[in-house]
Amino acid sequence: MKSLNSKLALVLMSGLALTACASNSPTPESTMRLYSPSSLHLKAGMKVETIHGTYVPQVDEIWHSHAEYMARVYEGLTQK
Repeated sequence: MKSLNSKLALVLMSGLALTACASNSPTPESTMRLYSPSSLHLKAGMKVETIHGTYVPQVDEIWHSHAEYMARVYEGLTQK
């Protein structure tokens, strides 16, 4: 009887350990909704460090996120 109780306890603990790791909450990686600003304003001459090296804009620049850019494109196409 003691052996059966030990095996049952082991099975229950294993099941608990396996299901405790499961989660239904979405992570940013799985939803692909990572944060990025809608625009990035760079001053001329200001050094910007990137993974590919240092970038120095020659003139003031505004970089738009893809969503913001597409919104402006759609806005331009729908105006009459």
